Amino acid sequence: MHRHLEAARRHFEIVSAHSEYAEASDLYFDPIPKRPLFLKLHRSRWRRWAQGLDALAGIAVSYRKILTAIAARKPDLLVAVAEFPVFIPAVRAARKAGIPIIAIVHDWSPAWLDFPRKLRPLANRRFRRTCQNCTITLSVSPELAAEFGGGWRHRVLYPIPGGGLDVARAPVASRAFQIIYAGIFHYFHSHEVADLCRELLKTNRSDLLRLYGPEPDWNAETARPVRDGNFYGGMVGQSEIPPLLSNASALLVICPFADSLAEFSRFSFPSKLTEYCRFGRPIVLWAPPESAAVKWAEHSKAARIVTDRDASSVVQALIELEHDSQLCERYSAAARNEAATTFQPERLNRIFLNALTEVFETASKHSFHRDVPLANAI
Repeated sequence: MHRHLEAARRHFEIVSAHSEYAEASDLYFDPIPKRPLFLKLHRSRWRRWAQGLDALAGIAVSYRKILTAIAARKPDLLVAVAEFPVFIPAVRAARKAGIPIIAIVHDWSPAWLDFPRKLRPLANRRFRRTCQNCTITLSVSPELAAEFGGGWRHRVLYPIPGGGLDVARAPVASRAFQIIYAGIFHYFHSHEVADLCRELLKTNRSDLLRLYGPEPDWNAETARPVRDGNFYGGMVGQSEIPPLLSNASALLVICPFADSLAEFSRFSFPSKLTEYCRFGRPIVLWAPPESAAVKWAEHSKAARIVTDRDASSVVQALIELEHDSQLCERYSAAARNEAATTFQPERLNRIFLNALTEVFETASKHSFHRDVPLANAI
């Protein structure tokens, strides 16, 4: 999101607002203080219900704060990240103020929340309806855009990578084949990572995998195979990531297989794919067959797809790539092509800027904001 906004600042006046990062925002919405009762509930067996109530309590407070900010700043347009449920008040406030709103939909965010099962259908319906009520949605996958209705109002905007196509350097022939996972170790695919480490230990091929990123905050049982196989390579700095990825034998992307995260995998698009493609290395994608990432890979041929939940299938795919340099080069070439076309940063920025421009032009014609001249403020 911040990469798009930085590009947009050359054309529009932008006011950013956040409830967590005060130092990076023009407006700061103080988080709601948690009362002692809520803190006790969060530590009890009612934790999941407390989280739901906590989120719903934030809707009313945020709604009033957003309306106040709109009245003070008089923007012509709101741009909101569609994180459920906190972006619901942003959509309500925009409709109340009579101004258009663009939603950036990074994933199916209700899947992130540990709601009780009975609340999930309600959360999914609310999220879908709120996105459909936006002037335009920019979603990270075609599947997500189609879920909201597709067409002019619901468009695809893949995650923007940190740069254009890098000059990929083939690994030195004498170096052992090794696949790298670099990034945050989310809880929602912790079981897949742990199972893969166990399988590699069982087959005496712990040399095939290396994990880099912030130390996983997992329970002892899940983290044990990662520790036992010495798979974790530690945290790397931003300047170390490009050479690490461009010299890897292959790169690993994982989408969760858990039933509770089915919507997340089906609609979300891992930002690792757009980032990895620009380094031109073979990608191994381990994901459910119905996921948006697999649909992309089937079309682009830019990743070795593994849709079997059994980690032994991933190990088999790694060994296949280890012994077939021509297959590796085919995946590398397809990844480079995606980086130069589908995931080109300038192309993705144009999609975002075009949406802003079209909404501004529509606003000026139809007077969304009757009393305030078009000031190019977001």
